This record gives sequence, structure tokens and C-alpha cells, in this order.
Amino acid sequence: MYETRDVNLLQDTLSYYNCLIMNPNLHKLCQLSPMELRCSNATIQALHIKSLSDNPNYIRFSYILNALSSLQQTIGVLLISSNASFSIYILIKGNCPFALSLLESGLRQSFPGCITQSIDKPSDFLSSLFNPHCYSCLTSALTVPNDTYDTLLLKDFTELIGQKSKYVALFLAEPTYKSDLRTSLNKFYDMCNTLSNFSLANYTYYKSEAKSNSNSCAECNTNASGASNTNTSGESHMCSQNSYTNVSVSTPITLITTKGAHNKPLIPSTSTNQLANKEKCTADNTNNTLKNLNTTLLFNKAKGTSNTSTTSNAHAQTCNESKSNTSTHSHSATNTLYQAQSFGCPNKYVQDAIEALHIAITRYKLLSQSGAYHFSSYFFSPSSEISYNMAYTYLGLAQSSYPLSPNVVNSWFSHDAYYPLIFDYLRQLSSPSFYLSDYKYQLSNSVPILNSELINTIYLPIT
Repeated sequence: MYETRDVNLLQDTLSYYNCLIMNPNLHKLCQLSPMELRCSNATIQALHIKSLSDNPNYIRFSYILNALSSLQQTIGVLLISSNASFSIYILIKGNCPFALSLLESGLRQSFPGCITQSIDKPSDFLSSLFNPHCYSCLTSALTVPNDTYDTLLLKDFTELIGQKSKYVALFLAEPTYKSDLRTSLNKFYDMCNTLSNFSLANYTYYKSEAKSNSNSCAECNTNASGASNTNTSGESHMCSQNSYTNVSVSTPITLITTKGAHNKPLIPSTSTNQLANKEKCTADNTNNTLKNLNTTLLFNKAKGTSNTSTTSNAHAQTCNESKSNTSTHSHSATNTLYQAQSFGCPNKYVQDAIEALHIAITRYKLLSQSGAYHFSSYFFSPSSEISYNMAYTYLGLAQSSYPLSPNVVNSWFSHDAYYPLIFDYLRQLSSPSFYLSDYKYQLSNSVPILNSELINTIYLPIT
């Protein structure tokens, strides 16, 4: 049997789901090392509530919380019980200059006739209050508070703890960012889509059988014959006849001229005697002049005859014969038997995880659409017993019906190495953050809540 899906992907997704949704690390924050505290440049302002009316207006107070949330202001409510006296303070941290005046006007609208007093040096006030040497134990209660207004939560809390006990309670609401909420929402979507493929454990059983039979026969006969006969004969005759006649005659001529005589005829002479007579005549007659003239006559006669005769005869004969015979026979037989059986059974752990993711998706959609805070509560007293009593009393009074509420209590004692650092965080109105090396992300001691859930939690007790 084989699991047809990626089991490693399932294990990684469930591990990531366990860290983000169930978050067991919240139960052991006191065993982890807090991150280094970075100094904040935000301004802290404080109001001392002198007196409150008996006619509170819930709706108007919610408007103030929504306004402060949109301004990215941190809200802190301090309950201080010492020497049988009880004091209430509201703290504002942020860079908005008119946040304190906005809070004061909201308190006058929500509690008609209330009296408040501004603290001149809130940093000195907080430094003396958050002194780790004055307290033996610090506890933190982490839960999503309910949004019922039938009873005032802080009023019940102070009555159960008693004003004669010496303690300090801090309820801290830090602003959230829409981008962070949407990032968490996208992670929940991805995990839900991945786990949906594993809601049923599917298994498949394979059985395969194959048979094959093949026969092949091939026959090939080829005959080829060829004949070639070539006969070539040729005859060539050539006759040439040439006849040439060349005649050349050269004849000298003597020309005799006499001074004063005109139109004397020329006397040609071709013999020796005549030449002698001529010379005699010349001697006798000095008045005569002799001139010689040579004349050459050339006769050329040529005759030629040429006769050529050529005869050629060629004969060629080619004969070729080819014969081919091919015979092929093939036989193939295949028999395949394949059987597969698949069955599935519900994966309860995966189905529960998917259901929890659906709840988380619904809640984070609501958080991103309305005002929200990161909420935490801290209790410290010179008596460790009172610190524990306050943490679990608040947890019992505040926890809502939200099924994914962490409901966690952590404690730090004066002998712990990081005990002063926790007080440094609270002095700056910040929840401590812890670094998980195994998961490579930061873990804060806070939980996102709605404005409607914050109203009842920090709604001031009527005294």
C-alpha cells in the first residue's frame, strides 16, 4: 500500500499550523529569552482619573477607542492599589500631538462630570512605578476578552482582588497594522488549501500482470542480369593538291636627252653594240645627256586542290533484367492484467486543523475590516501570591467564547535573569517579544482583539 500524496508536505504544514494557531510556545514564554529592547521615540502621555460618574456611555467610549486606533496610538490602563487607596491612570503612547486632548474630551462625553489630571513627567512616574526591585513576581494573563457589557469587568476584578492589597495591574492595547493582518490571513488560506488535500487518508493497492508473445519471419529473393554490346567503325579520306607558278622579268632602259633639242625620241637599246654606239655618240656630242631606267615585271600564279572524306558507324546494345521477391510474416500477442484498489479513511487531526483554520480566517477577516489592537495584561505585586491571584482572576473573568483564545498565564520572578528586562518593556508601554530560533520568527506576548472586546476590558471601574 502506498500513500499517493506528499507526506512531508503534510507534516510541514501541520507543524506550521501548530505554531501559528495553537501556538504552544505561548505557554513557555517565561523560559525564553526576550529580544533586545529598542528605545522608542514615541511620546508617552498620562491622565490621572480623579473621579467618575455613575452614568457611563458605552457607545461614546467606543468612538474614542476607534479614533485612537486609527491614529496608531497605544493605550494603557493602570490600576494601582497601595495603602488602602486605589488610583486609575490612562496612558497614551504615540506621535499624535492631540491624542491626549481627544481622550480627555472622550472621557467627559462617556463619563459626564468626571475629573482628570494630566501628569507632567510621565517618564519619571513610570520609572518609579516599574521598578523591578519593588516586586517579587510579575505575571501575565493572555486571552481574548469577552465583549459583554452586562457587568463591568474591571469593577468585578477590583472587588475580587480587594483594594487593601498592594498591586499594580497594566492592561496594554497596542495598534495593529492591516498589512500584518492580511499577511496572516493569506498564510491561513494557504494552509487550509494544502490540508484540504489530506482530509482523507487515501491509500492505493496496485497489482499488475503482463504477457507478451511475438513471432516474425522474413524472406527475400533477388535476381539480376545484364548484357551490353557495343560496335563502332570509322573511315576517313583526305586528298590535297597545290600548284604554284612564279615569273619575274627585269629589263634595263637607257634614256638619252640633248640640250636645246626638244621632243627627241627615246632610243631604247638592248644590245652591246648599241651601247657602244651610244657611248661614242656621247663622246662625240657633248651636248647630249644620258639617263638609265630599270624596270622589273613580276608574274605569280597559284593553284590548289583539297578533298576530304570521313565515314563513321557505331552500334550499341544493352539488356538488363532484375527480379525481386520479398515475403514477411509477423505475429504478436500481448495480454495485460492491471488491478488497483483505492480506499480512504478520515484524518481527524487534519479535519480539526481545517476547522480551526476556518475559524481563524473568519476572525482575521473581521480584524482587518474593523479597528483592532494587540492586547496583553500584566500584574505585579510585592507578594507572589497576589500576582498569581490577579492573573488567574482576570483570566476567569475576561475569557470569551472564542475557541482559539490562548488563555495563558506566564510568570517571571525577581531571581530570573530577564526579570528587569520585562519591566523595561512595560516602562515603554510595549509587550516583550521573544525569538524562536527553531522557527525563525518573533513571538509577542499579545493577542489581536477587536475594539468591541477592548471596550469592556479597559472600561474604567466605577468608584
